[in-house]
Amino acid sequence: MIILLITSNKLIAQFDKKLTSSELENWFKADLEQDSIAGISFKKAKEFLKNKKNESVVIGVIETSIDISHKDLKDWIWKNPNEIKDNGIDDDNNGYIDDINGWNFIGSLTTLNYEHERIIMNPDIVKDKSLLKKAKKEYNTLLKEITKDYKDGIKTLKFLKKRHSRFTEYFQREDYTLNDILKIKTSNKDLIKEIKSIEKRIEFSKRYFGKEIKQNEPYYITNQILSTKKYIIEDSLIVSGQSIKTDYRKSLDDDLKNLNDKQYGNNIIDTNLDEEHGTHISGILVANSISKNYSLMPLRINGSVGDEHDKDVALSIRYAVDNGAKVINASFEKYYSPYSDWVYNAIKYAEEKDVLIIIAAGNYNLNRDETLVFPNDNKGLNSEFTGNVIVVGSSKANYGKHILSYFSNYGKNNVDVFAPGNKIYSMLPENKYGFKSGTSMAVPMVTAIAATIRSYYPNLSAKEVKKMILNSGTKIDFEVNIPSERNKSVNFSELCKSSSIVNYYNAVVLAEKLSLKK
Repeated sequence: MIILLITSNKLIAQFDKKLTSSELENWFKADLEQDSIAGISFKKAKEFLKNKKNESVVIGVIETSIDISHKDLKDWIWKNPNEIKDNGIDDDNNGYIDDINGWNFIGSLTTLNYEHERIIMNPDIVKDKSLLKKAKKEYNTLLKEITKDYKDGIKTLKFLKKRHSRFTEYFQREDYTLNDILKIKTSNKDLIKEIKSIEKRIEFSKRYFGKEIKQNEPYYITNQILSTKKYIIEDSLIVSGQSIKTDYRKSLDDDLKNLNDKQYGNNIIDTNLDEEHGTHISGILVANSISKNYSLMPLRINGSVGDEHDKDVALSIRYAVDNGAKVINASFEKYYSPYSDWVYNAIKYAEEKDVLIIIAAGNYNLNRDETLVFPNDNKGLNSEFTGNVIVVGSSKANYGKHILSYFSNYGKNNVDVFAPGNKIYSMLPENKYGFKSGTSMAVPMVTAIAATIRSYYPNLSAKEVKKMILNSGTKIDFEVNIPSERNKSVNFSELCKSSSIVNYYNAVVLAEKLSLKK
């Protein structure tokens, strides 16, 4: 077992540093000892594996839309070797026609119902009727919150339009940039007030989100207006009651009670580039690749709004397994699962076929030992039924008391390891890049390590790779703040099974030792 121990309070204080812009973009790759940043030791791992032989590995990426044409992603996308493009025939007889790059299980849909909405509309899908009561309570709570957000959104939109009108009048054009605004010299009090407000927004964005607002992009405020309109439209679905009256999935025309009914969806992976999540996750996988010998298999099961359906989750896992994936990245979570047995069986199927699945712990700072989160590797809270799943929480750059992301779920028994998930810089659709945070971002850190081990040490099984990752992390042997109770601290071992942050270098070193013994 290779575990890095750093427990001195003096050393912990040393690692509590403010990152520069360049450090922020790549902090997750850093090495704690060399850089004083709690990253995954990517460079050391890459140096260790230099000139070593490796095999090709396919990673199933269960996600939203993925921009497979992104200049830095297109060469990493899986191509089905047994399918002839656009001939309208299921050449490989896998049940999916023209699945050249994977499969889109929800077709052209971008909005789905949340699971609690599906339960309210169709109470018969749950055997435990207490779940119906819980779903209704959650909907009513959400309705109050969204109604407030909707009203605030209307006010914000009005404010932004007024701001845009002022600058349009000043410049006598609409395509002004943020840089143009910051260069204004004026005695107009209204404009001065607007400029100071924008400067505060820039500073806030940089300080709290690690996000630099590009000053040379046109339509700066116009983009804010479009984004606000988008959220207002999404909120209106709930405020108007449409979300519990409309079955958004109905147009797919599949039999939701029949797992063998696979003739739905299509092969268009990048159907909606407004869904940034899938491209961002894929970018993290590419950023943490050590060789170019693995490919990403896109499997779309969710859109911009709503929860993934259990049927799509189960079929996407089976698709990945049947089409050669050795590791599956599942950066999503939900809190109801009416057809959970389908998903459990798919996970077991993956285990039988020696496939490792990496799952997000979730972003509601909940204790997964007390609250069921789906998908998972336990049918209750204490009944783990498979050995091929790793559940990942999110950590931050500073090695110390506040190392865990405030939003991350946790659990002594049901979260296996933590990984960088806070302010992660990665690809966005249409050849762009940006920061995002979440346990979703932590998952591909672990997936990349698992894929690398499977590539360089193919004689190791999925279960052995899991053990390598959990037994080789950077050990956190001191008290940290609980994400849900920021003023309360406990030993990290109470929040995570391995009590560690994943470490790339340690994992591959340990994998090589085990591989040579076999």
